[in-house]
Amino acid sequence: MKDKEKLGKNPIRTLVVEDSPDDFHSIQEMLTETKAENIKLSWVDCLSKGLEYPSMDDMDIVLLDLSLPDSQGLETFTKLHERIPSVPIVVLSGVASRMIAIMAVKEGAQDYLVKGQINGELLVRSIHYSIERKKTEKKLEEANEMVRKANECLEERVKERTAEVEKLLHQKDEFVNQLSHDLKTPLGPIINLLPLVMKRGDDPESKEMLEVISRNAGFMKSLVMKAVELAQLNAPKTEMSMEDTNLLNEVTSIIEKNKLFFKDNNTEVRNNLDNDTIVRADKLRLEQLFNHLFTNAIKYSKDGGSTVTIDVKNDGDFVTVSVKDTGIGMTGEQLDHIFEEFYKADDARHDFDSNGLGLSICKCIVKKHGGKIWAESPGEGKGTTMFFTIPSSSVKSIKNEQILPNGRNDGGS
Repeated sequence: MKDKEKLGKNPIRTLVVEDSPDDFHSIQEMLTETKAENIKLSWVDCLSKGLEYPSMDDMDIVLLDLSLPDSQGLETFTKLHERIPSVPIVVLSGVASRMIAIMAVKEGAQDYLVKGQINGELLVRSIHYSIERKKTEKKLEEANEMVRKANECLEERVKERTAEVEKLLHQKDEFVNQLSHDLKTPLGPIINLLPLVMKRGDDPESKEMLEVISRNAGFMKSLVMKAVELAQLNAPKTEMSMEDTNLLNEVTSIIEKNKLFFKDNNTEVRNNLDNDTIVRADKLRLEQLFNHLFTNAIKYSKDGGSTVTIDVKNDGDFVTVSVKDTGIGMTGEQLDHIFEEFYKADDARHDFDSNGLGLSICKCIVKKHGGKIWAESPGEGKGTTMFFTIPSSSVKSIKNEQILPNGRNDGGS
């Protein structure tokens, strides 16, 4: 509103580029009739004079005829617009050049007026609106420039922060690797010698203390190994060796390797996978993933044994694998934290087999494959099901591979 009031009071410096004196006088008369005394006119009769006009850059607006002695058509507007890009231009055209005038508006003219169809009110309104639109355009351009500079600054800061984070991650990986080396070196002899010392000792109390030391040393070794494994998976440079993999064959092989582990823990494994499920996976990481899931299922099984069931659902681009147990189950709060590093679902056990890193490693492996992992449980005492997704392959079967009735292939995996 204030800008419009200013336009009504302040002089509006207007240059008319028009070769016809009659048309110029007609514009003067229209402005006089509408009492637009603040619109101050200047006049030149060709484009070259307009381009060289001494105070051209100080003009508030230009009324431009497209048909001049030294320039015709759209080129007339283009040349003047290049000379004064910040000054609004209203195109004056005859009926025959109306389409060219419309093109000029598309190229940046603020408005066009057809000679013979103009009255004073229309002319004044066009001058005022054109000046306002140009001001708005300028503000938008300035705002866009500010946004562009802000984005450049933000991108630079993101690059700097990313470099800092990558440096910290690299330092963390180096620290974990060095720490693991420093811890594994002395732990090795201790773990290897403790059983020999326990065999030679006859004192039951001493044997019991040595067993405690042995369990603690084993726990430290497991913690170090898993911490290194997790650090390696988290490293940005770690890549997966992806290949088409028959999921049934791989899981059957993994189950076979853990046969004694399942037997010692009175665990029945039901493998419901079929031979048609082909996934894109890193076989080594896939084995690590299932080993951690099996260990977790048995760790939180009920006394007297449990059942672990493996199922799969093909969802197109991904397959969803589930590992269900009949163990102690989980609360909603436990499910929210189960994949966090060093989180233990049951702290009351104080067992030395758990360091709270197994499921964090599973999460990293699945993420590296482009999938997701989650857990579901009906509640305490009702078991838990671990789900994860993994990319499926376009290959539906593997040739030249015989599958035995028990699910194992005769060549192993």
